Amino acid sequence: MKNSVESESLQALLSSSTERQGDIPRKPMHGFNTAGAPVEPLDQLGSMVVAGQLQELDREVYGSTEGFVPFVAAGFGAFNQESHEEAAEYLHESVKEGEEKAEFLESLGGGLGVDIDQALTTEDVFSDQRFWDIFSDTVQEDYQSFVSLKRDAETIMSEDYISGKVGATEGLEAMEQHYDVDVPQEAVEAVAEFQVETGEQMRGPHMYIPAEIAVSKYLEEEHGVNHKLGPATEKIYDKKIAGFHDTTRMKQPVKTHSQQGSPATANPYIAWDPTANRIFANDTREEVKDKMQQAPARYIATEKHPHNGNEGEVLNPILEKGLYVVEGLRMTDNAVQVNGREIGSGDELLEYVTEGSYDPGALLEAEPDEEALENVRDELPDMYERLEEEIGYRDDIDA
Repeated sequence: MKNSVESESLQALLSSSTERQGDIPRKPMHGFNTAGAPVEPLDQLGSMVVAGQLQELDREVYGSTEGFVPFVAAGFGAFNQESHEEAAEYLHESVKEGEEKAEFLESLGGGLGVDIDQALTTEDVFSDQRFWDIFSDTVQEDYQSFVSLKRDAETIMSEDYISGKVGATEGLEAMEQHYDVDVPQEAVEAVAEFQVETGEQMRGPHMYIPAEIAVSKYLEEEHGVNHKLGPATEKIYDKKIAGFHDTTRMKQPVKTHSQQGSPATANPYIAWDPTANRIFANDTREEVKDKMQQAPARYIATEKHPHNGNEGEVLNPILEKGLYVVEGLRMTDNAVQVNGREIGSGDELLEYVTEGSYDPGALLEAEPDEEALENVRDELPDMYERLEEEIGYRDDIDA
């Protein structure tokens, strides 16, 4: 296996990676779509930055790279509706939104210099009968029982949330009708038999995990994808995906009020959490400033121990957003000025906010320079505005 050296900023953004399973360039995918948001939050910029850095590593090692595949998972939201009728209506309305987000992501990645293969949507994937054949095999073969599938799903989403959603078979029926495909009867019957035998209900959200695994298998088979990017909480089904290709997990997005003693992370696929204060691609400079005011400058990173043990290290929100933007600007051959100091990379930002105390692999022990973090927080609105000027992502939103 050929070796390459990850930058300090890449190590800081990542939660974990599996061992490479092949000695070829990575062709990564990442699932996007933020329910309740007409545009993507800019913390999704992190996956573009990570994809770009992985491509830089592959160019260094192999002399070439493979294109990144953003996957807009708009159709997954049908599983979260409360009835067959709502699921059908949601799927109809999600078509245009998915297309617009795919165009935005291609533009964002292209502006950053990321080699984009193509952005795909659930319309592209779920309309292919082959996907549903893979989904059926996944339902029947990847889990020895639906008991473990339910447990995994209820690790990511609360049982109370799941209980009020559309039944699994009703949700699948809505998808079958919308995408004009045949969901194999074996999968539907397996769900129905489990419910009869156990008296337990399978709901739409329970289908998320086999659908996620099936998407990864489908993209590998049909588009040559061999690497999956995702947030730390996807560990629960990455353990299945890692059996057939590599995975890289990024640290969970951080809410702007996250504190050292009470770290607060966001589900990257949900926008309606009023406490998240996430920065969106169409936010103005003043909106960015207002959202960042509550971010503390007293630490570099902390640790979160949920009952499922999925998240681990959590970055200071100032540092997280700063790394995304500084690295984004580096990828466009630009630097930023923070209190008169030029910062041209995420590594230089880490050195600045820790007074050089940052040691890769010892993020939690890094000592914060509180004044430096405050300076970064104050400059973030201008940094985001500079990034927008460089790559023009807002033009795609306003078009």
